[in-house]
Amino acid sequence: MPERHKEVAELLSGGHIGDADENTLPEILISLMKDVGAPSGVRELGYSEDDIDDLVDGAMKQQRLLVGSPKEVTEEDLAAILRESMENW
Repeated sequence: MPERHKEVAELLSGGHIGDADENTLPEILISLMKDVGAPSGVRELGYSEDDIDDLVDGAMKQQRLLVGSPKEVTEEDLAAILRESMENW
């Protein structure tokens, strides 16, 4: 939904965005996260690749949170998300 993403990007940035593409909203979100001092990834919270199996195991027990996903969430999905989230910028 490119137009909706552009609208959200404009709301978050406080201004008009001319030529928005698929990177515009993520770039604005990262900028906001940096501005407020959010951690750059799960590694900054003290986790490493060695913790992924335990994190996945714990997350799979939180079915009340997973049922809202638009697709069935597998352990492999969660492990991939965690691996990719070790460092976000």
